[in-house]
Amino acid sequence: MTNDLEARELLTRVFSKLLDPSTPPEQVLSHFAPEYVQIVDGEHLDRATFSEHVRALRSAVVAGEVAFDALVSGPGLIATRHLVTARKRDGSVARLEVHAFFDVQAGLVTRTRELTHLLEGAPADRDLGSRTQPGA
Repeated sequence: MTNDLEARELLTRVFSKLLDPSTPPEQVLSHFAPEYVQIVDGEHLDRATFSEHVRALRSAVVAGEVAFDALVSGPGLIATRHLVTARKRDGSVARLEVHAFFDVQAGLVTRTRELTHLLEGAPADRDLGSRTQPGA
């Protein structure tokens, strides 16, 4: 990333696809390197497990949006504090505050490290950032 605007545009594209149930999981994964690793609240996901995470979100979430409170980027790294609002299939809403670091190389995310905090929603929604099993 050369500047914060490019970093914001990249993450906006990624999150738009991630939270749009009509986007095939393969299109979401196209933004992530083959060696991708995600660590969310101590849970480690490799690219294959992240693919399961995308599918689990599809089973639980019908729409969502991300609002960046803060975003700073430097060579190969984007740091954010953002709010995720997810409308679930059962009609309920989950809101999470997320603090994240994204490692980026050649326009692909290679690693994500996140801490999430559930602001609104059912206690079972605490794992929305790392959930790999359909349901809830």
